[in-house]
Amino acid sequence: MPSLEKQFTISQTIDLSNVCYGRRTSEVVNHFSIPWRMEYYTSNSSLTICMCCLYLNCKEWEIQCKLMFKLKSSNGTTLQLEKERTYRNRASSWGWYELAKLKDIEKYYAENGKVVIEVHLIVKKMSGFGIEKFRNFDQHTHYDVILIIEGRKFHLLKAFLACQSIYFDKLLFGAFKEANQKEVVLKEVNHEDFHSFLELIHGEPAAILLEKWKEKMEKESEKHVAEPIKKASKTSWFSCIRKQRD
Repeated sequence: MPSLEKQFTISQTIDLSNVCYGRRTSEVVNHFSIPWRMEYYTSNSSLTICMCCLYLNCKEWEIQCKLMFKLKSSNGTTLQLEKERTYRNRASSWGWYELAKLKDIEKYYAENGKVVIEVHLIVKKMSGFGIEKFRNFDQHTHYDVILIIEGRKFHLLKAFLACQSIYFDKLLFGAFKEANQKEVVLKEVNHEDFHSFLELIHGEPAAILLEKWKEKMEKESEKHVAEPIKKASKTSWFSCIRKQRD
């Protein structure tokens, strides 16, 4: 099964009468386990739109991507501009400065003083984020429970988890308080390990996942003592299955 293409869109309807020099923002959304938001403001009677990456890890990381900035009207008129940029620690916000004059937006794109602004982002390459993810679990449709691990949210189906693991069957359908919670916090679990576990039970190629895990452990072994790494490779995300097949 091929990996899903990494792309997403943030869209917002804005009232031109309320747009000012101060920055306005969309809600923060998570894609690929990374928080993002759109920002917009006016300068020189023009509209500026930015896409901000809110990833706070101090380690070296990069996201090479293609950005598409759009103004959309209800009659189908669209202005679209594209550029390729790289997000990193010291360059976490990219945008289109003075995308269009406010008077032109009002004339050609706005309806009743409102217009839709949109940023579409396509990831070309990610580095510095550990194991490559083949499936995302941050979609806000078709889920009935959110598992929170180290601050990361996984949108999942309880029945599917219960079929794969006695642990989740008892936790989500048993007499525990978590059975009635919309969001469940799991402690003492690494979020990347759990993501790999979810990919495995959702049918992603086991051989590829194991190879990715092996590569990660080999890199870590260059920094740490070999014996602890050897133990981690045997016990980490497989432990999430809780021996349900014993």
